[in-house]
Amino acid sequence: MEVRDLIAHLKYELTCAICLDYFTEPVLVPCGHTFCKACLLQCWEEAPTRGICPECKTVNESRHFIANLDVENLTLTGKLIRPHLLQMVGGPSFCKEHQQVQELFCEDDQRLLCKACFSSREHIFHKVSLLKKAAESYRKKLQEMLEKLKEKTKEADIAINNEKKNMEQCQVKMQTLKGVIVFEYAKMYQFLMEDEKQHLACLEKSYEKELGETGEESEALLLQCPQATSQEWPRCRILGMRDMLMTFHRDITLDPETANPYLLLSEDLRSVTIGSTMQEVPDNPERFEGAVIVLGTQKFTQGRHYWEVEVGDKTEWSVGICRDSTDRKGRLLPVDVFSLTGFKMRDDFILWVHDIMEAFLIPEPLHKLGIFLDYECRHIAFYNVTSKSLIYSLLNVDFQGPLRPFFSPCIPNKDSIIRPLTIRTMTDQEAGDPYKVFPME
Repeated sequence: MEVRDLIAHLKYELTCAICLDYFTEPVLVPCGHTFCKACLLQCWEEAPTRGICPECKTVNESRHFIANLDVENLTLTGKLIRPHLLQMVGGPSFCKEHQQVQELFCEDDQRLLCKACFSSREHIFHKVSLLKKAAESYRKKLQEMLEKLKEKTKEADIAINNEKKNMEQCQVKMQTLKGVIVFEYAKMYQFLMEDEKQHLACLEKSYEKELGETGEESEALLLQCPQATSQEWPRCRILGMRDMLMTFHRDITLDPETANPYLLLSEDLRSVTIGSTMQEVPDNPERFEGAVIVLGTQKFTQGRHYWEVEVGDKTEWSVGICRDSTDRKGRLLPVDVFSLTGFKMRDDFILWVHDIMEAFLIPEPLHKLGIFLDYECRHIAFYNVTSKSLIYSLLNVDFQGPLRPFFSPCIPNKDSIIRPLTIRTMTDQEAGDPYKVFPME
């Protein structure tokens, strides 16, 4: 390459495409182009599209750039040696002061010298070399810097191409995953609706059977003195239901700010038991005083949610859902609570459904319960985890505002077994079941 071509190429490489002058504080944008910092910022302010490259029109939404120190150093060097290189190409340069040919170059002052200048006091201690030797040295340095600049530009292009490929792959994966999630949720929803229809049909059939038997015995019953009656709930075992419910599993923790002063919470905030003495706790508006209750930390205003509680061999307990707006200092209002309460009366185990204010006998006590909430469908259901069957389902519930899980170990009787209520984690459920369930994120 001729010296003039090299000088022109150097000037082109060190020129900003916006102001068409040497770079000032050059910065590098993600697409690989370099501009003056002030020129780039002004161009971005005036451009209709945010972060667009003035040269290749690539959009950089983050408007990110980094200082290009290599180009800045090369620009300073190029500006200094360009006049000297041009003089060399055009012929020898003469000293205006001594009218002698300038054959020397001062490294300290970066200027051409004649022999008379070299002999002066001003340059006596400076590093001075022959002009041809200095020019050759600077040409080599310039060529090396150009090669480094090309190599870094090439590396930047490769990195940008790799990032573009990664973004394209991520977009393809995201679209695929989105399609799978939509399909799976549609399939699960259809499965739940079909299971619900089967269960309701089972309950209706059982109800009609009991109604028929009651009609046949009505005459005899009318002649007898009224006695308290009880009935057992028909239980329908629904295969695969728990697998479906576990896809909506939520990791519930207890909120100590709401716990009644008599309640003792575990360190991991997953178990609660009732103590014999009142704890010294802050008297805040969220804390229950009239009821032995603690709420879950989570609040639900939409979606489907499921969690499980282990009551073990406790003889009194109450679990369910309540409105976050319920009064904490007085008695709970029935309209604020949707719960299932279990207790033992003599030799009978009884379940009390708070929403319908009815009690039912059960053949044996429950040990593990599941609670399911579908906010949009206004549906709450209680499940027997051990027998994998539905206990009771509340439909068309009047939800108003946020809902929260609630737990109560209840006030024990003198013969009661005092045990904690424990919220089951996903690890507990996987370890305690013969099959492993993987939740969807």
